[in-house]
Amino acid sequence: MSKRLKIVISLIFFVIIIMITNTVNAAATAEVSETTYRGVTIKITSDEVIKNVKIYAERGNRFLLIYQSYPNEKTTYCSISKYKLSTSESTNLKVIVNDNGNATISKKEIKVNEIPSTPTNTPKPTATNTPKPTNKPTNTPVATPSSPSPSNNTPKPTNTPSNRPAPSPSPTTTPMPEIIEPTAVKLSKNSLSLKMGKTETLTATVSPSNAMSVLVWSTSNKNVATISAKGVVTAVGPGTATIKIRTYNGKEDSCKVTVTSPVSSSTKPKKVKGDGYSQTITLGGRTFKLYKQGAGSYAGRHFNSLSNKSKSGKVGNMGCGPAAAAIILSGYGYKLNPGDVGNRFLRNSTPSSMASMNKEIKNLGMNVKFHSYSSNYTQSYNDMRNALLKGHQILIFVGACAPKNAWINFTFSGAHFISVLGIDSSNNKVYVGNSGRKPSGWFNLSTLVKARGYKNLKNMNGWLEIYK
Repeated sequence: MSKRLKIVISLIFFVIIIMITNTVNAAATAEVSETTYRGVTIKITSDEVIKNVKIYAERGNRFLLIYQSYPNEKTTYCSISKYKLSTSESTNLKVIVNDNGNATISKKEIKVNEIPSTPTNTPKPTATNTPKPTNKPTNTPVATPSSPSPSNNTPKPTNTPSNRPAPSPSPTTTPMPEIIEPTAVKLSKNSLSLKMGKTETLTATVSPSNAMSVLVWSTSNKNVATISAKGVVTAVGPGTATIKIRTYNGKEDSCKVTVTSPVSSSTKPKKVKGDGYSQTITLGGRTFKLYKQGAGSYAGRHFNSLSNKSKSGKVGNMGCGPAAAAIILSGYGYKLNPGDVGNRFLRNSTPSSMASMNKEIKNLGMNVKFHSYSSNYTQSYNDMRNALLKGHQILIFVGACAPKNAWINFTFSGAHFISVLGIDSSNNKVYVGNSGRKPSGWFNLSTLVKARGYKNLKNMNGWLEIYK
């Protein structure tokens, strides 16, 4: 039996190279940079920033994820533990970079360095264990003859377990823990309304409960809402954003976040000198120009009105529709006065009905949702309130067909378009931007709902919810 025992453990694995899906100027390569008895280190380089790396090991007839990282750099090192590899047979690996292809492994076969063995319990023979006979007298009196034979002083070997050499371990396959892949992920909420500056935490539940939970959060618009790694949503600015949660294998769920800026009915217009307007008002983080249809240089311009199909209608006396649209658009940065909006109807040869305004405002890049008038007062009240609470605006037609003559709060004519720019949720007062002879101002939402033309007037039956 040798005096030193050496255990040689070798890990050999081959890397499967699958066709690489290359993107323009984005090639990734991988090479083994170091192998030790602890495992192997793989160096990955890419022409573009490496946002994520996934390494899969073949188990049976499928690949299971054994490593994942998010380096956010062009070069990264991935350390794979020997416990995730086999010690008796080759392990096939697949390396995915940025979810768009496989990285090429330049070294096909890796051998792990040899490991020095640890000492066994077998005592090593030393000079103290086998004393040599000596003729020198000792100082300790003994009862035996002074010249004992060497055989009497040599300890006899025993059969006690402590003196047996430890058996050399035979190479075995290290069992791989089974990796359970997620089948679904679910957020605690799929819609959320927040005021600017407020926060709320979303929680994600992965199915099954024992699946590997590697999750990535994202937001569609960081200027509206941000999301932290712990699921904390922060409302940044007015608008809508979609928060998504995604597992490493592509399962996802989302939450639509609507952010509004607090609106107070104590807000008053500011005096501003402009073409066709002398006041602006800031509500929900947006500043609206309160155009008057007959006050600007555009008042004498013609457009195709519903009441005058000869295209000789003038903005000054028939342009309440284009003026109401221009008021709302000004809050989103559009530099279009009522005459400019009216000219779009003229060019398209379409009367300024509710349907044509729906079309033209959409063509300008805004989102528009049409709502039909309903004889159900409560339904209309709730629909309008919900739209305004989201920070959206309303373009609505009021008229003589409304009950209790509620329309007289907004017009003398009995047929008029007005814009609704914001709501104070504490008292349900809304701000009406009125381009007619009656002034703009704060009104109870109930007054506005009563003024709606719930009976069918040709091409005017409904209201528009406008936002971006």
